Amino acid sequence: MSMQRHGQFVPIVVTSNTGNTQPWQLIAGGRRLAAARYLQWDTSLAIQLQDLNSYQQLELELEENIQREQLDWTEEVAAKNSLHELKRSQHGTSTPGPGNPGWSEQDTADALGESQPTVHRDIELAKALELFPELKDEKSKA
Repeated sequence: MSMQRHGQFVPIVVTSNTGNTQPWQLIAGGRRLAAARYLQWDTSLAIQLQDLNSYQQLELELEENIQREQLDWTEEVAAKNSLHELKRSQHGTSTPGPGNPGWSEQDTADALGESQPTVHRDIELAKALELFPELKDEKSKA
């Protein structure tokens, strides 16, 4: 286990959870937290963010999940599509052309550090999976 050998490099992300018995809510880093518990660590590195609305929490969760290497291709394309749709619901849909307001596939690609054609393909695959669930049985997105 990497954390056992090298420690925790990336903190978990929590947000205030007022009104509940637990003072915080986990936003990102569930696997890191589980590993720390497995190793019986008393403490874990964490960043506490405050005043996040539900959209911001979902955005952080989706971006964290997309960056994880353990996602299978169906989870990856679904997460990218969800992030893209979330951003479009916040900013509106961009019309073609530079400088137009709203959120575009290029904006999603920039946010994820990927090319626009890759993001476009993955969004289309996510939509195809909704129409044809049997596609999930394919070994890869190719």
